[in-house]
Amino acid sequence: MAVTERLDPRDVLIANYSLDKLPHGAIIGTGSLRRTIQLHHYRPDLKIHPIRGNVDTRLKKIVNGEVNGIVVAAAALIRLGCEDRITEYLPTEYFIPAVGQGALVIETRVADKDSNEFLFKTNQTEAWITTFAERTFLAELGGGCQAPIAALATLTKGILNIDGIVADAQGYKMLRASEIGNPALAKDLGKRLAQRMISMGASELIMNARTH
Repeated sequence: MAVTERLDPRDVLIANYSLDKLPHGAIIGTGSLRRTIQLHHYRPDLKIHPIRGNVDTRLKKIVNGEVNGIVVAAAALIRLGCEDRITEYLPTEYFIPAVGQGALVIETRVADKDSNEFLFKTNQTEAWITTFAERTFLAELGGGCQAPIAALATLTKGILNIDGIVADAQGYKMLRASEIGNPALAKDLGKRLAQRMISMGASELIMNARTH
């Protein structure tokens, strides 16, 4: 398995105004519970409208007046060559992306020597380390698509930092914590953050999300 160079992992807003300048009660479209909860915590006055479909379908909902804006992954727009549509990159201080967002993973058979040699050459070390820490965090929590869990690991000057959040399905309670350490111990760091959040009550929130 290899991880190619990671694109910008942040979420972005597409609208006529920045998030802070959107009018009171503006309607924002997203199909993500994680994004919904973080939007509610940042601006409780916003109305969240559930949307589905590809990027073009979602963009049309703004044009048609169904919503005032949408929140999507920056990487999706970058890969489609639609960066010019981005109004604002949402700050990770308030909006932590999904685990592995912006990364592409390539897998092959263990016994396929030629493919494995190719993967070794294409693997991007920083992307591998950060996504490994995030995926370990998620696995240790036992979370899945139903639970609003997010994590972002960053590597700066030889130090690995990982931020994580876990919320209940209704968004009433959201836990946040972080850990820093040696990037060579990315797996241990992801586990440590998960265990820290479990001690804060994360397991109960995840169980709550699964039953709703």
